[in-house]
Amino acid sequence: MLETNLGRIARHGQYITMVGLESPEAHAVAVGGMLGRRDELRRRQADRRARLVEVLKEADPADILGFLSLGYLMFDPDTFRESENDRSPAHLEYLALQALGVGIARREGVDPMRQHELAGEAIELVREIFDAATWLTMLDAMEARQVRPGDAIVEYALKTRMHSMGVRGTGYIEHMHCVLRGCLEPFDADCRRLLGFAVGDAIALFNSIGALAAKRMEPRAREARAARRELERMLKRARQRRDVSGTPFPVAVLSMTPTQAKRQIAFLMSAWIFQDARSLAVVTPEDLAVETGLSMATCQAFLDAFTCPPSAFNIDHHAYPTGAHPITLRPILNVGDGYLLPAPVTAIEAISTPTSLGFGVGRGVGMRAATALIIDGL
Repeated sequence: MLETNLGRIARHGQYITMVGLESPEAHAVAVGGMLGRRDELRRRQADRRARLVEVLKEADPADILGFLSLGYLMFDPDTFRESENDRSPAHLEYLALQALGVGIARREGVDPMRQHELAGEAIELVREIFDAATWLTMLDAMEARQVRPGDAIVEYALKTRMHSMGVRGTGYIEHMHCVLRGCLEPFDADCRRLLGFAVGDAIALFNSIGALAAKRMEPRAREARAARRELERMLKRARQRRDVSGTPFPVAVLSMTPTQAKRQIAFLMSAWIFQDARSLAVVTPEDLAVETGLSMATCQAFLDAFTCPPSAFNIDHHAYPTGAHPITLRPILNVGDGYLLPAPVTAIEAISTPTSLGFGVGRGVGMRAATALIIDGL
């Protein structure tokens, strides 16, 4: 608990609450001032999204999504602090949805370093859009409290909206696997007949997408580690001679501290590993069949069921962060030359999500919904 001049701040689980200590009059003035920021927040949010659309039109969207799907949620377990981490799979899902709206046709001729810069800008814009959405949600709740003071539904609605907008994934993936298998494996034969795949196939296929990307990255990572060691040796000699001729370093590197120069090398090697991230992250039915040992027909049926079509994007509902959107139901994108999974850590949840998208060949459907139809037919 923390006490300030404005009130007492306390954390209750994942929620941070504040109890004001000022007079009712002062509280009303403070609330009015905060509510007055809504138009500014909406303008800022609209400006950030407009720039995001420009970035997605300049860059290769699939390459941006591939790059971020591989690295955005990675962390160093030795230095990671949950309290300081605000990266969420929801950011990747939202970015994927915007790319779907803009169009994800391959864009040729984009400089790799420029592509890297645009990926960084895109995710920062997404974070700012989410920040504005969080504030707007809280301000809506503040206004509702004025109209209905003491109404528990206001607090419930606030927590539900905040949770649905930003909290994605599970910390107990083994438990989810057990639940999915326990509930759906009894219907494997019917699921294969109706969907073309069973729950075990879906779990294996979602896992294989990440495994394929890791296998593709490993040779690059080995080469990058060796190149980094060699570059650091060259850097040391160049600094001793005060001369970078015969090296790949710019003259400016000599004015850097050793730590800064090593960080620059590490950045360049990282950029090289993820260069053409599209080729690392995009998979085909053939890739999945080889990786899992499942038939091509099973892999294609899985991709058809969980691929989100461009028609699912609705600008009126999906321009800004919301709790429920098509990518949470169908988390795979068709990028023309293959398929891309923008947020691998949350994709497994789509297996258990019932949808209202219909049931039939070539149409997505949560396996729980399919099982319900099977049970209805018994």
